[in-house]
Amino acid sequence: MFEIALVRIDERLIHGQVMSAWIQYANSHHIIIVDDATAKDPFLKMILSAAVPGNLKVDITTVEDAKNVLEKADDRVVILVKKPEPLVKMVESGAIKPEKVILGGMSSIAGRERLYKSIYASKEELTQLKELQASGINVVVQVVPNDMETNLKQMLGGE
Repeated sequence: MFEIALVRIDERLIHGQVMSAWIQYANSHHIIIVDDATAKDPFLKMILSAAVPGNLKVDITTVEDAKNVLEKADDRVVILVKKPEPLVKMVESGAIKPEKVILGGMSSIAGRERLYKSIYASKEELTQLKELQASGINVVVQVVPNDMETNLKQMLGGE
């Protein structure tokens, strides 16, 4: 049976901060990326898999298949998604119920407004983050493990 070590929203998925800080912090050797577009793109899957050291396992899956992948895991897993939507779907389906979700990288693009420091979200993404929060999940911003957590409620002025 799997144990959730960490759930992170970061559109960069696997990059330096994840590999050098978060994996060690989470004490995990298994990364599960849940992203439909990435899972359906063999080239992207190859690139992301190649970026992971050989001592780590990586699964790249669709939202639909995430529950099956998780059920086969028998270790501490780090779940990475690009946006909040896959997490909302996984929580609604009963695939996961994490205690905490960490917002890491959501950059400034058209349709997004600044949420907190370098974290941006569209109205739809903000609604999804609030849904996660309303379901009892602590949603926080934390760029690296040594940073202080800032809770979504604080970012929104107590909303």
